Amino acid sequence: MKPKYWQTSQFKALEKEWYERLEQSGFEDAEERVNGRFVLKQWAANSYRGACPLLRENKIAYFELIADGFHREVHWRDWIEVYVMEQRALGATIKSICETLAIHNERCHRETIRLIIHKYERRWGIRKTG
Repeated sequence: MKPKYWQTSQFKALEKEWYERLEQSGFEDAEERVNGRFVLKQWAANSYRGACPLLRENKIAYFELIADGFHREVHWRDWIEVYVMEQRALGATIKSICETLAIHNERCHRETIRLIIHKYERRWGIRKTG
């Protein structure tokens, strides 16, 4: 049986040359090679789309609890804590919160953001103290 064209050495050589040219041009492909196969890159914003239903439902429940606590909270220390928890309730990552604060000339380390989030998770009963 004759192999398909995409299985031939001629095609493989052409494909290799093409990907080298793309890389040299600075092109960023939407696919990446994983275990010899090309798969779509998984961006962080979509990382739970393919997750099992239980994990997805738990993430949704977590962010709903954060949003509920955010809307009920009346005692905020400063606007940074308000911003951090608002963004967290919207599903923002710690990294993206830090980057946005940096754009507005507010230096805030990721660990500081994490501590703020944990503080309110404990206050709202989402995280156990200890």
